[in-house]
Amino acid sequence: GISNYGSISTGGFRAAGISAQSIGGHGGMGGISFGTLASLVDAPSSTTILGGGGGAGGHAGQAEVFNYSNALVSTVGPFSTGIIAQSLGGNGGIGGVGFGVGDAPISPSITLGGTGGNGAIGDYAYIYNLGAVNTSGINSPGLLAQSLGGNGGLAGFTIAAGTADQAGQFSSNIGGNGGTGANGGLANIWETGSVVTSGQLSPAVVVESIGGGGGRSGVTINLSAFHFMSNLTGTSTSVGGTGGSGGNGGDASLSQGGSISTAGAQSEAIYAGSIGGGGGNSGHSFVDFSGGPKLLNLLVGGQAGGSGDGGDISIYANQNSSIGPSNTISTTGVFSEGFFAQSFGGGGGAATGLHTQSSAGGTLEGMMRLGGSGSSAGGDGGALNIYSGGIISTQGMGSTGILAQSIGGGGGKVHTGEVVISSSFDYSFTYPTIQFAVGVGASGLTDSVSVTGTA
Repeated sequence: GISNYGSISTGGFRAAGISAQSIGGHGGMGGISFGTLASLVDAPSSTTILGGGGGAGGHAGQAEVFNYSNALVSTVGPFSTGIIAQSLGGNGGIGGVGFGVGDAPISPSITLGGTGGNGAIGDYAYIYNLGAVNTSGINSPGLLAQSLGGNGGLAGFTIAAGTADQAGQFSSNIGGNGGTGANGGLANIWETGSVVTSGQLSPAVVVESIGGGGGRSGVTINLSAFHFMSNLTGTSTSVGGTGGSGGNGGDASLSQGGSISTAGAQSEAIYAGSIGGGGGNSGHSFVDFSGGPKLLNLLVGGQAGGSGDGGDISIYANQNSSIGPSNTISTTGVFSEGFFAQSFGGGGGAATGLHTQSSAGGTLEGMMRLGGSGSSAGGDGGALNIYSGGIISTQGMGSTGILAQSIGGGGGKVHTGEVVISSSFDYSFTYPTIQFAVGVGASGLTDSVSVTGTA
């Protein structure tokens, strides 16, 4: 950690007074795999191609700052926070790509996209302030403690292509799964000194923990072609990957016994938040160009990832202090709450499946389609507990003294589409048909909100 006993001042753009950060490295990208099969004789050939998985994000360590009595931290430039303590988990790496190409009398093939790497958890972020912190620039909070979980990595996509002129082709194309978002860690501030901000968008104290978002699943593309005069049979299966789940927001807590004031617009005295990561989206695309008969064509849409829950929030203000100027919480700008506490569950991911079938010179014998699946529910909001024993003063328009919210995340949505365009060899045409279906998952639950004031 960092300890300050003296005086620190900055005057430039993005010039924080003290910044303690522990940042995990991002995972590497998975390898690319390429497979091909061909046969000049009447013999079957097969291939399996697997894209490499993305690497996991690196873990972040603890971030701690101690600003002791009689110490002073002052910033005057824009985007210049007084004291920052951040623990940031690394993001998961991108999954590798799988390419499969075949040209054989009988050509079974499997192509799999690489899985996105998992994000790494955020660790403990802590600020202990007994001194004075002053900022005057726009978007310059006084104290900022954050723990952020890493995002899940994007899954690799797959492409499978093939032809068969004598017997048949049988292909399976499976998209990779998105990586899992990591949980945010505990964020905590102990504030018994003084914090003053005068710029717009400059809350005095910010403590928050945010879970990483789930990684998006891989896209699948399947291309196959048969000679339109042949009597071939073939099956083609395309399955979309699953989006990664979002991480949970960690707990956020604040113990305050000093004086806090803000003068700018949209500048809360205290903001405490915990936000669950959103579920990863599932993307899916399938294209099939067929010049001959095709007996079965099965498409299964991808599944969206689940979402993370918001953590619990606790604020203890002036619990062991006598009421007076040294422990007053005040704001004078518009839309500047005294306390603003919120715990959000992450929103569910979206699933999308799009299928296009073109039969340019043959017949389409059969087809099945299953739409994608959205996450079952959004994440739950956490519990909020606020204990205030001092003076809270707000003077600006739209500035609530205490605003506390526990909000469940919205459910995931589903978009599935199908476009079929076909024509027979005798030039009799059928009209294209387009079908769409939309579904929405359930919303997350809220938790208890408790506010206790003592004189």
